[in-house]
Amino acid sequence: NLKRLALTDMSFSGTLPQSIGQLTNLDMLVIFDLFLSGTIPTEIGFMTKLTMLNFSRNQLTGTLPMASIQNFCSLETLWLEGLLLTGTISTEIGKLKSLQEISLIDSQFSGTLPTEMGNLSDLRIFSLEGSKSINGTIPTEMAHLKHLRELKLSESAISGSVPEEFVSRMGELIINMPLGVSCSCCESICRYN
Repeated sequence: NLKRLALTDMSFSGTLPQSIGQLTNLDMLVIFDLFLSGTIPTEIGFMTKLTMLNFSRNQLTGTLPMASIQNFCSLETLWLEGLLLTGTISTEIGKLKSLQEISLIDSQFSGTLPTEMGNLSDLRIFSLEGSKSINGTIPTEMAHLKHLRELKLSESAISGSVPEEFVSRMGELIINMPLGVSCSCCESICRYN
């Protein structure tokens, strides 16, 4: 019957057990800064009631098991900061329609942002700062995210230009871009890092 589990800033090491998937009533799982290593078990896919998942600041490796995570119909917050996970940001992320916040700060993900990010109609915050292996351009599909308030891409390898649709919303949208990304707005609105 456990609904929330938060383990933070503890001197704890080891791996995430497969049995974590048995906590099917959890709506919040925060395992932050514990020195955990190993991979994220696919069994987390059984935790379909999760609204918040935060594995940030651990030593987790491998890839993000999107085949499991795509089952999280109610997931609103996904924080995977400072992990050693590799691979691309899967197109399957577009199936997480309830997502409001994604933080992949200092991640090891690579490749481009999938166009399916434009399907995340409730997305408010997207942070990719310090993720130096994410490249390509901002998908124009993301410009249709009417609830987006923060787009933080500084210190990534994103290039190109800020979609014009974002420029028209500058009064309500905070954008942090890497140097080299062009924007037709004034620099006092767009923050370049």
